Amino acid sequence: TFPEQQAPRERASTATSTRRRGSAGRSRGKLVITPRARRLARELDVDLDTIEAGTGPSGRVTEDDVRAAAEGGAATSETGMEPSRTIPLTGIRGTIAKRMSDSASAALVTLNTTADVTEAVAIQRRLTREWRRSRVRPQYQDLAIAATVKALKDHPLANAHITDKEVQLFDTINLGFALAIPDGLIVPVIRDAGSKSPLDLAMVVRDLVRKSKANELRVAELSGSTFSLTNLSAYDIESFNPLINPPEVGILGVGRVLQQPTVTKSGDIEPRSIGYFSLTFDHRAWDGAPAAEFLQAVVKNLAEPEWMAGE
Repeated sequence: TFPEQQAPRERASTATSTRRRGSAGRSRGKLVITPRARRLARELDVDLDTIEAGTGPSGRVTEDDVRAAAEGGAATSETGMEPSRTIPLTGIRGTIAKRMSDSASAALVTLNTTADVTEAVAIQRRLTREWRRSRVRPQYQDLAIAATVKALKDHPLANAHITDKEVQLFDTINLGFALAIPDGLIVPVIRDAGSKSPLDLAMVVRDLVRKSKANELRVAELSGSTFSLTNLSAYDIESFNPLINPPEVGILGVGRVLQQPTVTKSGDIEPRSIGYFSLTFDHRAWDGAPAAEFLQAVVKNLAEPEWMAGE
């Protein structure tokens, strides 16, 4: 680097710089850059061509401009292009970003499994007849939600929050379910889910979805969940790593259902409906064995779904 006393001479020879064609493909003429800004740009590895204009007098590029480019101009400097548009991390997108960043501080582990859900698919057809009076057509997500709530009743460690000092267990089950909306992702909450039948749960889900489309969801309907579920079964997704919704300690991911040839208990090979499931849990609050037992309980509830009918 230049000694400090040589800065005036450098200013005289290099303060006015002819700009080459910019990253967006247009000529941007001359740009005045202070010697200190040039020196800082070398130290921070900032491409001065990515700076549109300076904030100093007469558009002079200052050290502050270089620092700003180093902090916020990574996308431009790495790709050599200017973004066509940006999405501010505010509102719902900002909340999603914060929640996902918060989950990064947890000790996350994901367990993956499959289950023969042939009987669940069959019970879905039966429920179609039983629920017709309520004008509710059962979906696979309804069965997964009901199976999860039933498992949560028997596995209290899953229905919990974690803080810096303690793990908080809850008797009441408030189940959150991830819902994609145009602006991102929200998690409406089925409050006191443990007291509701599968049909009641399905009706609450539809009411919350309707409210989300009409922009009528209240804060209380988007907070207070004790466990969450995210459903990607409509996509060609099998196993994945869902991120927990802090301060919860677990989240169940539901993947797609595939028809696969399967060896039955009798030794025959039959086409069966195989579902995919992923459980992410916070190992600070929950160990592998009880987490696996909870996941197995969910799977069993779907594999043997007779309890869902006739309620």
